Order: sequence, then C-alpha cells, then structure tokens
Amino acid sequence: MLCHAIDPNRFILEFRIGLIMGTAQRESNGSTGRILTAFDAFRSTPSNFILALGLVLFVVGALVLRVGVWAAILGVWGCALILLGVGIRTTVWLIRR
Repeated sequence: MLCHAIDPNRFILEFRIGLIMGTAQRESNGSTGRILTAFDAFRSTPSNFILALGLVLFVVGALVLRVGVWAAILGVWGCALILLGVGIRTTVWLIRR
C-alpha cells in the first residue's frame, strides 16, 4: 500500500474545480481513467447541466408555448440559466488558466 503526502489546499481546489467542470479522474500514471461521452459530461457537470436546463426551458417557452405568461416566465428563466452556466464555465476556465 502506497501512502502519498497530499497538500490539503491543492486537494480542495482540485475537488471544487472537478465538481464544477466534471473533469475525469486521472490515474497515478497520468492517463485518464475513463472517457466521458457528451451525455456523461452534461449529466456529471453542474455547469453543463445548468446550461442544458436553461436551453430546454428557453426552447419550451419561446418556441413551443410562444404566447402567454408561462412562455415569458420559461423564456426568462431559460436565458438566466444559460447565462449562469456560461458564467460558471468561463470563471472556472479563467481560474485554470
């Protein structure tokens, strides 16, 4: 059994970024442990999930319902979630740079 010294600050930062971006775990030799499909990326990443949910709400509100209060509510919520998802992804991308 191997014991590795772990820097707690780096571990917490990588854990938070991994939760937000849904990064694949790496093995000790540096290779990716699993390959994420597009569906897995949207399912496992909160920012992608928020973005996809916003897109669905916008499409339902703006294109399916078209008229009425619910169409406006879903359209506005969809736009807000799309902006939130893009904002989270951009923030994490800037942090990683």
